Amino acid sequence: MTYCLLSTLKNDPNILDDNKYLNVQKWFLQTESLLKNTMESLGLAQNAQPYGTANIKIGLVDDGVKNNIQLAKEKPAVLCISAEDKTTEEDGLRLKDKLNAKLMEITSRGIDAPIIYIEKETSTANAIKLKYEVKSGKINCDVIFLKNQKKYNQSSVEGKEVDLDGLIDLIIGVVEKSIK
Repeated sequence: MTYCLLSTLKNDPNILDDNKYLNVQKWFLQTESLLKNTMESLGLAQNAQPYGTANIKIGLVDDGVKNNIQLAKEKPAVLCISAEDKTTEEDGLRLKDKLNAKLMEITSRGIDAPIIYIEKETSTANAIKLKYEVKSGKINCDVIFLKNQKKYNQSSVEGKEVDLDGLIDLIIGVVEKSIK
């Protein structure tokens, strides 16, 4: 909500009366729309509902005010939607769960996180599919990237069956380089 309020204040001249005075009603209505679109694109739910109908002007918004608003850089949304062993078509190693847990851990770093983990696929999310094969203790894993259900990239990594955390770290390295 705070990000959307600041983004609207910085970027939407329609919230100003006489091109300089912040109108609270217009500000909140425009922010409500931006918040709805932002949350839908991330597969999240957050609702804002303005209270009241008064057109209150609360201050002067000039270029100096707008230039001092520093918005966080938007980060790519990511989730692993499936993982399967090529021979069994099941995820016996639970790589999907392990990768999503790692993505969630990275997201918990807050502002320093390079990505945002989301829990369900959306049209703007970077969806990851893993297809792997285990042979002689080694795991060969194809990392397939999709956006809006269309493949846009693929990479391969190799790890050891005894070191699944190391394999997940390799996959994370590929994810951070490949997502858009």
